[in-house]
Amino acid sequence: MDIELIIGKVLQGEANDDERAVLDSWLKADKANQKFFETLKNYWTAESVHQQKDNHAAERRWEKTLGKIHEMGDGDDIFFFEGKPQAKEGKYISLPVSHFYKIAVAAVLVVAFGLLAIFASTNYFSSGNDTPIASVGLETKFIEKHAGLGEKKLITLPDGTSIKLNSGSTLFVSEEFGVDKREIRLEGEAFFDVAKDSSKPFVIRTEGFDVTVLGTSFNVSAYKDQPDRSVVVVEGKVKVGKTQGREVEEAVFLTKGQMVLDADSLVLQEYDADLLAWKDNILLFDTHDFAEIKRQIEKWYGVKVILKRQVDLGKGFKGHYENESLENVLENLKYALSIEYTYKPSSKEVLIW
Repeated sequence: MDIELIIGKVLQGEANDDERAVLDSWLKADKANQKFFETLKNYWTAESVHQQKDNHAAERRWEKTLGKIHEMGDGDDIFFFEGKPQAKEGKYISLPVSHFYKIAVAAVLVVAFGLLAIFASTNYFSSGNDTPIASVGLETKFIEKHAGLGEKKLITLPDGTSIKLNSGSTLFVSEEFGVDKREIRLEGEAFFDVAKDSSKPFVIRTEGFDVTVLGTSFNVSAYKDQPDRSVVVVEGKVKVGKTQGREVEEAVFLTKGQMVLDADSLVLQEYDADLLAWKDNILLFDTHDFAEIKRQIEKWYGVKVILKRQVDLGKGFKGHYENESLENVLENLKYALSIEYTYKPSSKEVLIW
């Protein structure tokens, strides 16, 4: 019997005694099965907030619940608790979606891959760049999630919050996230779709400012090597507070369609959709300085650009590249800016003259 079908019927309250017994046996067979079920149940609960009560709401919720998992790609991560979320002793499990997807499409086969042995030997799954680090205080520890140059990473937190991490960005998530509060730290840029929880505001701490929300969609950019730090609100309402140490010195509220481009001045401006293009895999250039194009190419494709001469952009340059390869972008720049280039994939170096 299809275990996904049974889980769907259980969540909708339509399972019979035999089906509930099958699910119970399946859950007892492996901890990985339990974690898969709990994650699906969390998504199901989160979707109930957004669905109206009608004859087809349950079907749409179940399809969307599975869709949220199946649409994620290799290298994306789902965080969830080992144990009840309310338990202080709960540990995080970070499960790469490449493994998680195998569970979703053939959950019973997971046992054959020896996941139980892995759970016994480690506190979390690693996708190659999970780093447990100590935090201020003796008890709290953080899991560090990093998107390297040339990559983006999709992360789902235990409360259902979805985060898309841009290239060269790092997210720090406490092992106690969601127990008493929802706080994370960001270095770089990320787009957030925050799950609603009025009792626990979601706080993003960066160097110089904090962002506080209850449930909304927005973008935060706070790269250490860039002077501009911004917050763009797509849905809902957020509070942006300029900080000195841990103290908030000044704060403003942003609603749908507003943004702050300079977190130091906190001046509200009208929404600029171009600032969100990255999350849809669109690379944009709009600059008078080739050094900015160089910086973006290095971050986007994870390469080193070496300039052998100055490149004059004249009155400026604008470019729009959607899901384009590095070679295609370089070819376009070659003809648009009258440059020559050599790309060495082995060393990930681009020589421009």
